[in-house]
Amino acid sequence: MTPIDTLLPLLQEVRKTGNDKWIARCPSHEDTTPSLSIKERDDEALLIYCHALCAPAHIMAAVGLELKDLYPQKMLPANYPYQRSRQKSHREILADLREEVLVLSIGFAQLKQGHLLTLEDLDRLDTAALRCYAIATSL
Repeated sequence: MTPIDTLLPLLQEVRKTGNDKWIARCPSHEDTTPSLSIKERDDEALLIYCHALCAPAHIMAAVGLELKDLYPQKMLPANYPYQRSRQKSHREILADLREEVLVLSIGFAQLKQGHLLTLEDLDRLDTAALRCYAIATSL
């Protein structure tokens, strides 16, 4: 089952607005007119945006899902969810997190300076974001 097949049935007033694009009522706030934009990327990952500025994590939680559910299983890093082994100290976990935050910082600095990132770079940023989330939710 793809992320779009999982998410759309949980939303109200879903309407297709284009190729791989939908709009629906945001489940995270009192939405009287659809304000949640959904786009399915070529790799089946979903981009969601609430025009009332609800956080993606709140939107997903409102329908009983997690941010990881926006990605197909094949895209999740091999070490997702982040497995906190008994041998890892808090210092080692923070080192893992620091490494991923550094990757994100470098990537965003490059974007801010107007540099184009390769697909490989963008995939690494996706992985870093997912690992940060996994580490944070494992503590």
